[in-house]
Amino acid sequence: GIMPVTNLKQIERIANLCGASLPAAFLNRLAEKDDPDWQFQVGVEQAIRQIANLIDEEVQGLHFYVLNRSDAISAILQAVEITSRIPV
Repeated sequence: GIMPVTNLKQIERIANLCGASLPAAFLNRLAEKDDPDWQFQVGVEQAIRQIANLIDEEVQGLHFYVLNRSDAISAILQAVEITSRIPV
């Protein structure tokens, strides 16, 4: 599943609760600005890179954890042109 990171404090809480870790470079980039718009954009860009890579590797499906942020999913799907890249 893909969960776009749109808020640094939120993802730190989630990661701590489940014992997950995130790449330090990604966390550092998120922390560059205490700005919701910045963190949203950085998270969307990261998700776009992950999804493009998964599609290139011919994954059979993707699941998105929206967490009430459908705007992030919309931006991601438009950027990777997902409907034209997945065979039906």
